[in-house]
Amino acid sequence: MLHNVFYAIIVSKIAYAISSWYSFLTKAQNAQINSLFKRAYKYGYVKLIITAEELPASYDDHLFHKASYDNHCLHHLLPIASLLIIFYEMLVMACY
Repeated sequence: MLHNVFYAIIVSKIAYAISSWYSFLTKAQNAQINSLFKRAYKYGYVKLIITAEELPASYDDHLFHKASYDNHCLHHLLPIASLLIIFYEMLVMACY
């Protein structure tokens, strides 16, 4: 139960900020965030150790997965799937 509160309050705020500021973080700041998550795991606030590197990737993947549904408000911003396949095939051919 305590991990739900930690995720709702702490992780959500860090994830919100880190999605836009991650590329500007220094190694020391990144280590501080990871240290916070390690201490939270040590004291039982979270069930798994979270790292600062995982947060932007997991939230971006989650958003992209949700936006791929037809009824999502961001769906119209995604390129047409057939164009993506053609572009990907062109990239693969260019590499060979």
